[in-house]
Amino acid sequence: MTWELVALYAEYVYERERVPEAVDGDMVFVNLFRGVLGRGMTYSTAKDFFDRLARKAELTARPHMVRHGAATAWIRGGQPRDVVQELLGHQSQSSMVPYIHTSEADKRAAVEKVGAGRGGVA
Repeated sequence: MTWELVALYAEYVYERERVPEAVDGDMVFVNLFRGVLGRGMTYSTAKDFFDRLARKAELTARPHMVRHGAATAWIRGGQPRDVVQELLGHQSQSSMVPYIHTSEADKRAAVEKVGAGRGGVA
């Protein structure tokens, strides 16, 4: 995440607040200029939006990356996997495997927990 990308998102939020139909919506990315104003973007519209952001910020960004990030944050935050599974709309927990991104900090914390005698290995 770059400051430029954050600034571009802030600009989007500013524009969104100027569209009355979008102000109270629950969706993160909504139509602000065409189609039904305030309605959640279709995947192709969101992808086009991300592609434009990515070009401006000179990085790779796809809408699905947000989904991966949310799932990883929920799991790291201690949410039960069945809750995350339901939020993602997955039929089985095995389909969630690609969404679980283990970091070096996660692995270090697990090793330290066992080393402190709190993780217990049977």
